[in-house]
Amino acid sequence: MPNVIRIKRRYTGASGTGGLSLVNGELAYHEIDNILYYGAATGGNPSTVSLVAVAGSGHYVTLASNQSISGNKTFTGTVDLGSSVTAGTPSTSDNSTKVATTAFVKAQGYTNNTGTVTSVGLDGITNFITTGNTPITGSGNITMALSSQAANTMLAAPNGSSGTPTFRALVAADIPALNYLSLATGGTVGGNVVISGDLTVNGTTTNINTTNLVVEDKNIVLGDTTSPSDAGANDGGITLKGTSDKLFVWRDVNDAWTSTEHLNLGENGGTSKNLYLAGNLVLGPQDVSFSPAVYFTLDKVVVDGGTY
Repeated sequence: MPNVIRIKRRYTGASGTGGLSLVNGELAYHEIDNILYYGAATGGNPSTVSLVAVAGSGHYVTLASNQSISGNKTFTGTVDLGSSVTAGTPSTSDNSTKVATTAFVKAQGYTNNTGTVTSVGLDGITNFITTGNTPITGSGNITMALSSQAANTMLAAPNGSSGTPTFRALVAADIPALNYLSLATGGTVGGNVVISGDLTVNGTTTNINTTNLVVEDKNIVLGDTTSPSDAGANDGGITLKGTSDKLFVWRDVNDAWTSTEHLNLGENGGTSKNLYLAGNLVLGPQDVSFSPAVYFTLDKVVVDGGTY
């Protein structure tokens, strides 16, 4: 006769553990509840036994019947929920990691509608325009380009403050402080300056602080006003600064060039110099021979029959 292993069981009566008694280490199957119990020692005392459900309905996952499973479960493999699985629908404001149902997706305004985009256009931001294939109805590129602006403008933030850049005229505040010659307030140029064009100085006084003044032109024009006159030319000429001013000027009162100083012909090696009036020799080196030099004043000079 084969060996048969039997465990305690309960097959009649009410559900639950009432009336079911086990000693430490015994198993009992409750056929009313379909639960397998184990007699566990309480507090390490085998004489005090509690019934612990170790298997059965509510204590294992069935393959076919409906069950409610609580507690956190971790699956390391692939879980196929199937098409008939349902889940609770979170509220529309819920941003947790709960499973989103189709009801949740629709509540958010997401739909499964499909369609075809037939045209895509692009509007450029201010100061930019779109060129190329726009709108796009199939395939192509959209190119951005700067729009035409007024002459002499630049792309810059508002003058004196931060803000959205626009095309505007350049102002003085846009230029940082530099070591430059200001056209409004003046300045000093330390290096050599070459001006290839004409130079016009519209001032009251022009100072040239140089040792030598070299002028390539052979003619110097003085008094070149819009309406020149003898009265305006009066006292015009050259002033040499010394202990007293040395003048070679034109005087309107006697209609002549006047010198405040002596005229010495033949000085600095320039010997044999003559004095001419109206092309006529008046005085030459052979006419006078004074040692030491004698200066004299002519009361009058007659040139071509005229008395001066």
